[in-house]
Amino acid sequence: MSNSLAASSSGLRVHQQMLDVVGNNLANVNTPGYKSQRIRFSNQFSVLLESSSGPSDNAGGKNPVEIGLGVQVAGVDTKFAQGTTESTGNKLDLAIQDNGFFLVRHDKDYLVGRAGAFSVDSKNYLVDSSTGDRLQRVGTIGEGTATAPAFQIPGDNDISIRNGITIPGKATQNITFRGNLDARADLPLATVLMSAMPLTANGQPATLSTPLDALDQTNASYDAGDRVLIQGSRVDGSSFDTAFTAIGSGTDTVGSLLSTINTALLSGTPGLGATATLDSSGRIVTTANKPGPSKLTLSLNSDPADAVAASGVTDFTAFTRTVEGRAGGKTTTVMEIFDGQFAAHNVTFTFQKQTYNSWNLIASLEDGAGTINRYGEDNAVYGFRFNENGSFAGIDGTAKAQTLAMTKALTVGQTPATLTTPLDDLDQHLQGAYDSADVLTITGTDRDGRAITPVNFSPAGKTVGDLIDTINEAFHTATATLDSSGNILLSSDTTGQSELSLQLVDGLSNVGTTSFGSFTEAVGGSDGDDNITFEISNVSGFGSRQTIKLAFGSQNGFDGLTQFGGFNSAASTDQDGFAQGTLVDQEVQQNGVIMGQFSNGRTEPLAQIAIATFANSQGLERVGNNYFKPNPSSGTPIITTAQAGNAGSIQSGVLESSNVDVGVEFTQLIAAQRGFQVNARAFSIANQLLEETANLLR
Repeated sequence: MSNSLAASSSGLRVHQQMLDVVGNNLANVNTPGYKSQRIRFSNQFSVLLESSSGPSDNAGGKNPVEIGLGVQVAGVDTKFAQGTTESTGNKLDLAIQDNGFFLVRHDKDYLVGRAGAFSVDSKNYLVDSSTGDRLQRVGTIGEGTATAPAFQIPGDNDISIRNGITIPGKATQNITFRGNLDARADLPLATVLMSAMPLTANGQPATLSTPLDALDQTNASYDAGDRVLIQGSRVDGSSFDTAFTAIGSGTDTVGSLLSTINTALLSGTPGLGATATLDSSGRIVTTANKPGPSKLTLSLNSDPADAVAASGVTDFTAFTRTVEGRAGGKTTTVMEIFDGQFAAHNVTFTFQKQTYNSWNLIASLEDGAGTINRYGEDNAVYGFRFNENGSFAGIDGTAKAQTLAMTKALTVGQTPATLTTPLDDLDQHLQGAYDSADVLTITGTDRDGRAITPVNFSPAGKTVGDLIDTINEAFHTATATLDSSGNILLSSDTTGQSELSLQLVDGLSNVGTTSFGSFTEAVGGSDGDDNITFEISNVSGFGSRQTIKLAFGSQNGFDGLTQFGGFNSAASTDQDGFAQGTLVDQEVQQNGVIMGQFSNGRTEPLAQIAIATFANSQGLERVGNNYFKPNPSSGTPIITTAQAGNAGSIQSGVLESSNVDVGVEFTQLIAAQRGFQVNARAFSIANQLLEETANLLR
């Protein structure tokens, strides 16, 4: 009788515990990250009333006779099924999709859980909003490298998020260009002057060998000393006023006249000059040596003094511009770049067409920002080409050395001077022969912009070659030569931009003086590469030079610049520099990397959230506050990252809801109630029987 009381009593006890489990589940139906439990029963020991026996030849076997002694709780399991997620809008509310637990530090212990309501505390640590336990990180992300700033302390796995922390900027090193350059853009043209009427002889076009006396336009033959006045302005606007002087005796030709014109026009000087030729119709055609706008003019007139003497008179017609010089078509784009102190500056890039399939690029800085045209700097990319199909072909820019030229050639009798020409014999020599006490001072700057040591040259009895030798002694990084027009050229010894300058000045007390022209740049220096180099001004003067590589696209590709017959859209689209920034926000990626968002538009990885997995999650011990504690049954936590191995991914801005199924729990509630009822009834009946047995003794 007592066994039945004990058995039903155990039934009452376990069903009460079943009610406890169900009630706890229902109580946590809205607890974020809560994992529901289930209870399992097993029977207790049994009393063996009669043993079993095996079968014999004459009788069958006999089963054992046992009576159970009740029920017991076999275990309470946790259901780690995924709960639904609810959006919160808070970027630091996190949920794990699939397997894994958040790892937090609780004093000196480590706990794990699925609830992910985190926030940044007053000490800038990422913590559980309700307990203050600090969320843990894994790996070295955020600890800083040679190129990335440090946000975490090595060896300390607490996650630090310091809003307002500053990251350094980066100086621009690369700029990428994309878009189209209009294939229909204007080609550059050189200025062309042409005489209104041709020169003829016996009605036929004159040639270079035609004597001036034989021209149909000559009214009086040329005697020795007769002059043709040659006047006008050169490409750069500098004026000339010279004359062709006849030898007489019918030996003066159209070709000799053109030679004198070309000397005045500096035809042998690159960049500055122009060249006169005779076309097939007998017209004199004068063409600037380089394309672009120019101030070129020319007029030829017989000297009036000769006309009175009725000799050397030719009716030269006026020169008109048949081609107006112009630069190639242009388009510009502006890119913001960052210097070595991470300050922003605007650089203007100007594309200019050179030939049908070739363009140049010139860069310029905003006013006051710095320099880009000095020695060692580079403001241009020359000769980037396109294929016939419009794809980018490559860069074939030729490196050039800076060259200076005089705006006035040195001549003798209107013919170009040579190295052996005495200075006193030059047409530009204005008065008496140089005296031994006379001084010609040579000053200027070398290619690096530093002033040379002034040199006093004694011109008495010296030649043009002597003067050039002395110039070369004064300059250490440039070389002076004499070109075919009689012009002194000064060229840098190396390619690239230079800051050469040269002045030749007669002493104020000189007996002899020469009108040397000023020196101007005839050829600009260039590196011929795909970089620009400049120097930005700062508070302490000039900073170090900064070089930026320019990318125009892959060779024979359409992924960068193109040249089609459409509108210009070429632009600098990307650059890799940025200003300094402060941390203003953060977001968590699916792999658990916390990306900091900075005021300069940059994002940097701050840390990576640790994820813990276990060999036996059922062995974890609940310790309250939605956390579990590892123990020998669960095994040592395997610390990994989200999306690695069997660890799930992290969702930001959501929380995982409780996985309690109310319908299932109500079913279990009814089952527990019925189980309790029947065990209570069994207990009551056993008690009544025991009472009746006791009454038998009365």
